[in-house]
Amino acid sequence: MDFLTFSKKAAAYAAEEHISDYELYYQADNTSQVSVLGETVDRLASSSVEGVSLRVIVNGRTGVSSTEAFTGEEIPELFKRALEAAEVAEEGVQQDIYAGGSYRELPAAAMPENDAAAEQAALLKAEGYACAADPRVQKGLMASMADVSSKTAISNSRGLYLESSGAMTVASMNVVAADESGKKYNDHASAAKACGADQDIKALAERAVEK
Repeated sequence: MDFLTFSKKAAAYAAEEHISDYELYYQADNTSQVSVLGETVDRLASSSVEGVSLRVIVNGRTGVSSTEAFTGEEIPELFKRALEAAEVAEEGVQQDIYAGGSYRELPAAAMPENDAAAEQAALLKAEGYACAADPRVQKGLMASMADVSSKTAISNSRGLYLESSGAMTVASMNVVAADESGKKYNDHASAAKACGADQDIKALAERAVEK
């Protein structure tokens, strides 16, 4: 079930139960990462995290609950936990449910289609770039690149529904160098770009070496 459908079912349930002040906040993150050690791929990983939190206000008391289960059966339980939390909450600063205002709709940007093989190939050159920048750089450079996409949305009892999404690629690397006495130094550099194709691994390696 997507969040829009979930929020509509939650609104129907809240109306049936006469719950007048509530807010749902949704967030989903997807990450795909490749790490290299020197000239070898060290790790490939991917993860997806999705969840929603509910805030209710009852007689000036606020209760919060959350779930990662997007099913119709979960909605009553989600409200039940939030209402129970509100019952034992202390009265604090007055909180409100925002009714919203005037928002300018932006055209949805196309999510980048990152080339995993190209990203791996670029990272595997990082050690060579670093060693070329300074002969004191040690072998075994660690570098990684992560493609991250996210979506957030908010829905509440005042009729507000807003959502946004975005994506970026983060590259990072750690460089170790040794002087003539054998004393070692290390530093790192990182960069966030719109997509993997925008990453300049050579420039990033040279910046890490300079640092």
